Amino acid sequence: MRPPASRDFVARLSGICAFKSIWNVSYREPKFCTSLFVDELSLKDSVTLMKSILNWILLCFCGVVWTSATFAQSAAPADKPVPRTDRNSQIAHEQLLAKARQGGIDVYFLGDSITRRWGATDYPDFLANWKQNFYGWNAADFGWGGDTTQNILWRLENGELEGVNPKVIVLLAGTNNVGRTAVDEAKIADISRGIKAIVDLCRQKAPQARIVLMGIFPRNDSMEVTPSIERINQNIARLADGETIQFLNINAKLADKNGVLFDGVTVDKLHPSLKGYQIWADALRPVLRKILGPAARSDHAPPPTGDPSRQPAPASGRATVAYKDASLPIETRVDDLVSRMTLEEKVSQMMNVAPAIERLDIPAYDWWNEALHGVARAGYATVFPQAIGLGATWDTDLMHQVADVISTEARAKYHEFIRNNQHGRYEGLTFWSPNINIFRDPRWGRGQETYGEDPYLLRAWVWSL
Repeated sequence: MRPPASRDFVARLSGICAFKSIWNVSYREPKFCTSLFVDELSLKDSVTLMKSILNWILLCFCGVVWTSATFAQSAAPADKPVPRTDRNSQIAHEQLLAKARQGGIDVYFLGDSITRRWGATDYPDFLANWKQNFYGWNAADFGWGGDTTQNILWRLENGELEGVNPKVIVLLAGTNNVGRTAVDEAKIADISRGIKAIVDLCRQKAPQARIVLMGIFPRNDSMEVTPSIERINQNIARLADGETIQFLNINAKLADKNGVLFDGVTVDKLHPSLKGYQIWADALRPVLRKILGPAARSDHAPPPTGDPSRQPAPASGRATVAYKDASLPIETRVDDLVSRMTLEEKVSQMMNVAPAIERLDIPAYDWWNEALHGVARAGYATVFPQAIGLGATWDTDLMHQVADVISTEARAKYHEFIRNNQHGRYEGLTFWSPNINIFRDPRWGRGQETYGEDPYLLRAWVWSL
């Protein structure tokens, strides 16, 4: 009989089963499907497995279609307007248009999610900080999550700055064009042109405004982009003319000379924390004071807006959407969450580096973690012998104890990472499953990451896991 903790352990260590919990493919129990164990699968299980395979084929096909469309958009030059096609972004655009029409805006913040979160109703702590720093200067937030320079240009060309006539425009853009991988010189030049195009359009739409152009903030969700960000910032710094355009780079206060962020300045190695936003505010306030004078005792900017897909919790405290309700069965919550995701959002989660889906409160996540014989890639851990050494013991009870220790340490590490807002590689709760394949490589012979070559032993091992 399988030990009580075995299903929990397999669920923790199997990347396939963890992936299933998000994608809702048809597995109902974690199973290792190799030729050795096909005879253990019932007809119902076999049909379920086939449905899963067909689901994957369909999802991959959709992914190809989506990727083609996405490539067409991302291939657009950074200085050409491109609209967001998801309904939530369209609704947000309508809300921002309404905000712009209300007038009374002297300081116009423009950008992506880094800008948006600061003055949004769905981030009340950040909004309180925003009001504390900018109340009396009539500041309004026109950031939107996930926007590239192309998307920002489209919003500006479609009314969000029309007739606003702000006295100051604070612009931070470009990080979504950079992404998580190093870009070549051609891409650096392209992104720089995209930011220049936004500056030029702002000057056209609001010729009297002073533009405060921010350098792209450092990000540590991928250190390889640090040189690219530095090169882009060097390029856009040249846009400053000493009169209508001022370049402001606060990166030295956010990170060290190697681009490593200082402790506590972000919540996820990309988006600022309260500490990070206050650093930004401390740099902006003297600039605003010089241009506008001291902040007034009253403020006539329009009320802040937020993500249309987010609703505040009712007075009862019960979640307004099923997937956020911890009292519901996990399958119900998964079904509800997946039903709310667009095709683009689903496909975006298929890589191990899964981006955040801000409108659904889904943080960025890296699925890659390993625990074959311990979780030592994530700091200190109990490290056991390689799988081939454990197999040589022929002790299934011992193997279960080893698995129990590994899974317990994995969960403890995960909780500590979450407590510190760390979501990088080797910091999640999804692990590559134990390798129970029987294989012998023609180059090396027996593989050290499998438990041996005996079918009887491996069958017993699976039940122990």
